[in-house]
Amino acid sequence: MIEAAKLCVVFRDQTILDGVSFSLRPGELVTVLAPNGAGKSTLLKCLAGTLKPQCGSVQINARPIEDYPIRELARRRAVLSQHHAVQFPFTVLGVARLGRYPHDDLPDARNQAIAEEALRKTEVWHLRHRLFPTLSGGEQQRVQLARVLAQIWETPGAFLLLDEPTSALDLKHQQRTLDLARELAEDGMGVLCIMHDLNLAALYADRVILMQNGRIAATGLPEEVLRQDALESVFGIRANVALHPLSGRPSIMLAMAHSRAEFSG
Repeated sequence: MIEAAKLCVVFRDQTILDGVSFSLRPGELVTVLAPNGAGKSTLLKCLAGTLKPQCGSVQINARPIEDYPIRELARRRAVLSQHHAVQFPFTVLGVARLGRYPHDDLPDARNQAIAEEALRKTEVWHLRHRLFPTLSGGEQQRVQLARVLAQIWETPGAFLLLDEPTSALDLKHQQRTLDLARELAEDGMGVLCIMHDLNLAALYADRVILMQNGRIAATGLPEEVLRQDALESVFGIRANVALHPLSGRPSIMLAMAHSRAEFSG
């Protein structure tokens, strides 16, 4: 598993993470929900090994993350960040092939086949000859997802860390992306999704984590965490929580923050 213990991150006298402990096991899909600036992306960077906390530790399979050689770590976990800084005129297939860089000891034909299969998984195979910078934001996001899938393809018990993977997607591809995340978890991968959509998190997650002010405010099953009082406390929103008639999972219905009378008065 990935296990973080008492992580602390301070930047310019501002505490970003304050004693956060967390675990992600193969075979589960965990979503992290929090207001902007609560520390969720910083937590992901610590789990990925791209940011070293001032205190605390991160281990993958009981081994400190800093002890992993870069290539071995890249084969063990893959990270989809919010921003995709690819300005060179790579084709879509070329971007997916970048995910196979840690596996350049394998035959080129095998790496090519895996990159192609990853593009099919994320439903962008038809764009394979297009130049990446010419794509829409949602298309770029799906291509980058294919890249990180290719990176850990066929790695048993790998971990996939996704920072707002549905942010640029239309409704259909939000659903398709989380269906894929669910499928990967059921196949034995550990999947972490940072999200803002409470209903999607409730529908797909095995476990939900609420963060507030750099700390974990609540963690557990969606029905245990996504309660009206917790949402009001963490997000400052008015919401009604009921069970979805089809899934049986929590369904969050937002209320207007202010009535028309309050605005007009």
